[in-house]
Amino acid sequence: MSVMLTGHVSFRSSVRRGGPPGERDIIQLNPRRRENILRIAGWTELEPGTLNVDLDRSQLDRLTPEAATWIEDCASVVYPPPYQHIPQRRQAYFYYRGTLHVSGKTRAVVVRRAKVPGPIRVEVYAPENLSRSLGLMSGQAVTLEISSALIET
Repeated sequence: MSVMLTGHVSFRSSVRRGGPPGERDIIQLNPRRRENILRIAGWTELEPGTLNVDLDRSQLDRLTPEAATWIEDCASVVYPPPYQHIPQRRQAYFYYRGTLHVSGKTRAVVVRRAKVPGPIRVEVYAPENLSRSLGLMSGQAVTLEISSALIET
């Protein structure tokens, strides 16, 4: 069973300086996250940053904990000062295996949403830089096909 979501690419990290660190920095502080993403995806490489995709609330709510491949408890997630509060606010991160569809091209991905989201956004992990390899532009529509089952970590 799969869930289809349509959203828009958002390059928030490159637009706003001085805000919370991006995933490229956070994953270095949380090596277990990288290991788990590689394991659940079956990849040997992981692009250190993520592609941000904005959804509407009803689509985000379709990504339930029951459909997650892996659930990361935010009590173990490290953020640098003064942003240590961010993981505690999010409570948990839900990870899903999926496929990104755009302009007739597809890529295997891992999609993450926060249990308590700030922006209505998911982050998309891949073994390559999706923006570069697919020529993505801010605001461009993409479809995410999610099909996952919970596994132990």
